[in-house]
Amino acid sequence: MKNSAITKLFFKLALIGLPFAVVFILVMFFTPYITELQKAKMQDKVDRLILQASTSPQVIIAGDSRAEANVMPLLFTQESGLSGVNIATGNEVLGQVYDTLDSNGLLNKHNLLIISVSLFAINDAARDYQPIDKAVVDTEPWNTRKAEDLFVYWRSYVHYYVDRFKDDLQFTSTAENVRMPDAVAQAKGYLVATDGGLIGKTTIGDPFEPYNKDYRIGGLKEREFIKTLEQLGSTTDTVVIYLGPLAPLWKESMDETSKERNDYFASLIKKTVARYPNLYFINFETEDTSTTLPNEKFGDQIHLNSSGAATFTTLLVHTLQSNRILHG
Repeated sequence: MKNSAITKLFFKLALIGLPFAVVFILVMFFTPYITELQKAKMQDKVDRLILQASTSPQVIIAGDSRAEANVMPLLFTQESGLSGVNIATGNEVLGQVYDTLDSNGLLNKHNLLIISVSLFAINDAARDYQPIDKAVVDTEPWNTRKAEDLFVYWRSYVHYYVDRFKDDLQFTSTAENVRMPDAVAQAKGYLVATDGGLIGKTTIGDPFEPYNKDYRIGGLKEREFIKTLEQLGSTTDTVVIYLGPLAPLWKESMDETSKERNDYFASLIKKTVARYPNLYFINFETEDTSTTLPNEKFGDQIHLNSSGAATFTTLLVHTLQSNRILHG
């Protein structure tokens, strides 16, 4: 009798959940992998902004989300007098940026390439959707860490599909370049500064999230990153690698270990760049930009809002000019 009731309850729950399961499976089947979307997004920008444009750009801005959100190409063109385009897509794998430029014949054109990078580019523990992350896991011996890393890698795909599923149901876009309301920010676990800026999450968060895991540097990602820098150094282009600014309160709250990691990454870039006359390195993370870019100019701890992006774009041009990379 008891088993019969449990069986009936199971079937009722299954019938209720079946439509959602069917929709979710359809989303998974008809939504391409995030890696394909990232490549397609970058290629789409290359097609529209460069290959199909009437004139070739003199400056190409690329790299991770800090370049995508923080640099305004039209304002850059106005401030510098050079035509610029922004093809950044939030991609943290420098090798993919290089491959896209190379496959489209955009290297060795004596252009100015400005590329934003971050510490995640060399962190083998930061598990994302990229093939290089799977390659990192493949190099590990079979043990509990490898099992956990595989779980995190594939879980990132599931999270991606779940987010797409939510967006499809709500008919909303996740793309935002504006400051979040305070209530939303607090609900997401962010500190809200007295001057209105969003500083960063108050807790580490889910340990299985790719960017909340421990740091492992000196491995495959670091070797690939250096290799790509060397490839860029072998071109005829002028290449600027930069680390974007941090919100002042976030910077102040960083512990010594975090500072040492950032310093290690900066020194790694600086040491590699020094071997090539066409490579330059600018570190906005360590510069005091608190007056120019106070907390209220940030949407979160590393991404600027629209006002901050305009300010930073002007700052970037002036910094390039003061370093005689641009002539103004």
